Amino acid sequence: MIQITRYRQLQESGITPEELYAIAKNDLGDTPRLLWLIRNVFGLSLSEAREVVRKGNDVYFQQYVLPPYITMRKAMDECAFIHALKSDETIGDIERVKILMAVSRTSLASAKRKLLSQNS
Repeated sequence: MIQITRYRQLQESGITPEELYAIAKNDLGDTPRLLWLIRNVFGLSLSEAREVVRKGNDVYFQQYVLPPYITMRKAMDECAFIHALKSDETIGDIERVKILMAVSRTSLASAKRKLLSQNS
């Protein structure tokens, strides 16, 4: 059961729907429950809540997924970082490319090329 009181308090404190989504994604995980929560806390339509999920995924990525990889990249050379990134089974290929693009400040094509050229 979702403890909606906590999320209503966050909403009352001025948090945006996208920020609330990022926090709730850490707590709840699955999209149907997140959609329900966003709709109930902010009084949004289903299409508005879906837009929050789309934008909220970017917030979640920036706040929760990316920071450990930035720290990891600072401690490793690029080759070792790419190998570690490819070995991480907790993320998918799209996330690997997004992380490499963000951490290395590289283009999509370059990130894909680097991930494909490295031997596992």
